[in-house]
Amino acid sequence: MVYLSNPYIWGSALAWLVVFGASFYYIKRATALSQFIDNRCPEIWPNLSWLRGDYMAYRPNLRAGRIDRLILLNSAAKDHPNDPEFGRLLSRARWSAGIFLLAFVAAIALLGKAGAT
Repeated sequence: MVYLSNPYIWGSALAWLVVFGASFYYIKRATALSQFIDNRCPEIWPNLSWLRGDYMAYRPNLRAGRIDRLILLNSAAKDHPNDPEFGRLLSRARWSAGIFLLAFVAAIALLGKAGAT
């Protein structure tokens, strides 16, 4: 029952809710960005991979890793289209990823602080 009165536990619970919400929106926005690329600029898919050349002919469906590299590491920056919709989708996905990361770190730190008290 001591844990129910600990503010660090409640703060961590709130941070975990933010983590789950941000992860939901990250997946939703990454999927929208992937569909946008499929529909309007499919030529940038091969440029979003670590792998080049003949190997990509055998592994064309590595989209989850490619979209994460685009969002988190700004891969193929020179190949990004000048479409404002692309920039908006990319920016929103990056915000979701940033909020997820900050909330995750806060949740872990608050759990550690709650265990120390």
